[in-house]
Amino acid sequence: MTRLWVEMKLAQQLDPVNPSINVDVCLPYILARQFDQCIVQSRKALEMFPNFYIARMAFGMALFEKGDYATSIEELQKAKAIKPTPHLIGTLGYLTRNQGAKTKRINCSPNSKSYQNDATWRPI
Repeated sequence: MTRLWVEMKLAQQLDPVNPSINVDVCLPYILARQFDQCIVQSRKALEMFPNFYIARMAFGMALFEKGDYATSIEELQKAKAIKPTPHLIGTLGYLTRNQGAKTKRINCSPNSKSYQNDATWRPI
C-alpha cells in the first residue's frame, strides 16, 4: 500500500493539473478504508475540476462509506448529470437501494412481510 501511495503522490507532483491523477490519489485511501483522506483529496480535485465526474463519484462513494447517504446520493446524481456512464448509473442504483442496509439487516426471505407487501412480488 505504501508503494502505491508514494507513486501516486509522485505522479501528482509531476503533473499537478492532471484531473485523472488528482482523483487517482484517492485510490490508495479507498483501499485502506481511509475515507476522510479520500474526501479531502476529492474536494481538492473538485475545486480544480468541478465538472470531472470521476472526482464527484469518488467523493460520493467516500461519503457513503462514512454514512452520509443523502449527500452521497446527491453527489453521485451530479456526476451522472455530467456523464451518465453505465458504471456510475449502476453504482448510483446500488447505493440508493442499499443506503439503509448499513444500519439494518434486510430480510430477503420470500416469506418476509416486505415481500408479501410488495405488489410486484409473485411466488414462482
